[in-house]
Amino acid sequence: SDGLACEVVDGICTFTAKGVRVPLKMQDGLINLNGWVAITITSKVVTWQKMGHSMEWHRVDQNPSVAKDNPKAQASKSSPKVQTAETSPKAQIAPTSPKVQSAPGSPKAQTTTTTTTDKAVTNASSASPMKQLNGIWSSSDGSTCTALEGECVIGETRFDITLVEGTLVLNGWKAVDIAAARVKWQKQDQTMEWRRIQKITDVDMLKGFWKNTDGLVCFVHNEACSFVSRGITSRLLMVEGVLTLNGWMVSGLTSRVVSWKKGQQVMLWHRVENAKELEVFNGVWKASDGSICNVFEGVCVYSVKGRASVALALENGLVMLQGWAATSITPTLIQWHSSGKNMEWRRDDNEVSPDKVAAPSKPAKGDSASPTPSSVPAAESNSAPQESIGLIGVWQTTDGLTCTVAGGTCTFVKQGACAIALSDGQHVLNGWKATEITADNVKWEKFGRSMQWNRVQAAKDIVEIAGTWKNTDGLTCDVADGLCTFAGRPSIELIMQSGLVTLNGWSAIAIRSTSVTWQKLGRTMEWERLQ
Repeated sequence: SDGLACEVVDGICTFTAKGVRVPLKMQDGLINLNGWVAITITSKVVTWQKMGHSMEWHRVDQNPSVAKDNPKAQASKSSPKVQTAETSPKAQIAPTSPKVQSAPGSPKAQTTTTTTTDKAVTNASSASPMKQLNGIWSSSDGSTCTALEGECVIGETRFDITLVEGTLVLNGWKAVDIAAARVKWQKQDQTMEWRRIQKITDVDMLKGFWKNTDGLVCFVHNEACSFVSRGITSRLLMVEGVLTLNGWMVSGLTSRVVSWKKGQQVMLWHRVENAKELEVFNGVWKASDGSICNVFEGVCVYSVKGRASVALALENGLVMLQGWAATSITPTLIQWHSSGKNMEWRRDDNEVSPDKVAAPSKPAKGDSASPTPSSVPAAESNSAPQESIGLIGVWQTTDGLTCTVAGGTCTFVKQGACAIALSDGQHVLNGWKATEITADNVKWEKFGRSMQWNRVQAAKDIVEIAGTWKNTDGLTCDVADGLCTFAGRPSIELIMQSGLVTLNGWSAIAIRSTSVTWQKLGRTMEWERLQ
């Protein structure tokens, strides 16, 4: 894509204009060149990725002797760099991201070649009859094939489709009968048949949650793609047999990766396989039955004393919670269905008043452990927990109040949970705007008033956690001077890790006057105060 020409022989890449020789290496099962990873390989094009950037190599089809005498002529003019899809839907899907390092659909088997010296053989994408093959097909051998512009992806392998003496050939198979919805193939004495998948709802592998290379999450359900953090829904369409989304065409489909093309641009979707990756769920929700649930990293913690925490699960492409399936997801509303019954979760507008939050008070023994109903940042649309890393931790306000920030939620010891949102690039806490954030301090302003948070540096300084507690396993512990002592066991020091109070790898994500919520590797545990 940079116009440089290279010749690859015996695993060595020689950049002809510079005379530089670089060996190709195998790393994690993929070809690596100077840190660039080859994620797709065909006989004509190689797509590389490195640290969020993409690049393409296009084969130079010319006489080898001419290429040797004129190295500059080897530069492919038809290989622009893969650029961000500015014409992509409002979801702003970008083709490059440091999170995407390799596509599962790139094994060695992708190097199916075409003999370019045979004039009877041409790339299928240049033959108009071959457009009949574009689309998603179900094969009689149980596999699924995605064909587009002379290429076919079957499972994790990409093949070229060629035209040999008027007959379509795919990896040695010849198309002997082509109809709009059916293709019959033959290879020696073997036969195979493709049936076109014509309904989007029949593309089972596409259902569920996907994260694009820009980090946005799409929920594919009922012929639509909902970008859950943006509250935007786009229709999936079948156009001339090809699955499309706002002009992007599916060029490869596996159970874990979807490849898209739009002109010379490419992008990848990777399947979300763990509910804790769905940050749109993070925060406090009020259900239609009046119950309140605080979700953090895929675990729902109910405010009702004694009600067990429940982990969200991904099953058959849907988020499940105790038999309820989330069928519609936006930053402010989630709709659930179970056995003909419906339920809604809404982010409540009855936030804790910031004036009350800033008011001088001292935690009183016996205060309710149930947080006040509150709204939580609308995931990535008007807040971004991943961008609030500087706020994570335990803080004391200038009025002596203590709060814990985790998962985009600020939990005050006495007043309960409040939202931390993003507005015009600033963090906002119920109307207060963070004007300055440092490692140890946060300054807030609202209508000319100011407030400051100071980070708690040592667990022993958090007086609200001192006392006797009983955890969900029935064990009792005493906390004093930063030490936790379980009956009959040696004392364990509470430490500050990533700003949060930590005990044996468990992080306290919410400290209240009568309860503490702990989390470790997606699991949740509660402490209830005894005295």
